[in-house]
Amino acid sequence: MKGPVLVCYDVFDDGRRDRLRAALDEVADRFQQSGWLIPDAAGLDAHRAAAALEGLLAPIDRLRIYAPCPACARLLRTAPAPAERLIARPAWVAR
Repeated sequence: MKGPVLVCYDVFDDGRRDRLRAALDEVADRFQQSGWLIPDAAGLDAHRAAAALEGLLAPIDRLRIYAPCPACARLLRTAPAPAERLIARPAWVAR
């Protein structure tokens, strides 16, 4: 099943954390300091996301990837609504 996929991490080294953040920034929307949402549009499932990211980590680091079931994914909500406010990657964002 492809997206959405939730990624949460606890990385203990600044360099590894920066590399992980840069990799996620290409395909995901950040919603917390170490929490990201990979939207359906990215075309990734949890297994592909894990394979792409685990090489950036050390054994001490923790990476959790959650792929909600299709029924739960349809119930995903964001605030402020509507959910379409999520950025469909790839995109440029002016800040």
